[in-house]
Amino acid sequence: VVVIIIFLFFKLSNNKMKYIELSEWNKHHQYPSTTQFRYLLQKNKKCDSGLSKAVKKIGGKLLVNETAFFDWIDKQDYA
Repeated sequence: VVVIIIFLFFKLSNNKMKYIELSEWNKHHQYPSTTQFRYLLQKNKKCDSGLSKAVKKIGGKLLVNETAFFDWIDKQDYA
């Protein structure tokens, strides 16, 4: 299992996409907090706003594609 996870991390890093573990998110960005991020994920499950495309679950870890997340933020219509 560990070998598969290491392989997937290596493969993901070669795609020039930066994946950050959700538990490490606030070390890189102030917004959203991990609690807010989990809330956004739960809300997304109900209305499918596209956030799930920015998140991958490998084992028990949630990995966030940093670029895809901020693209999703830009597409939101916050009035």
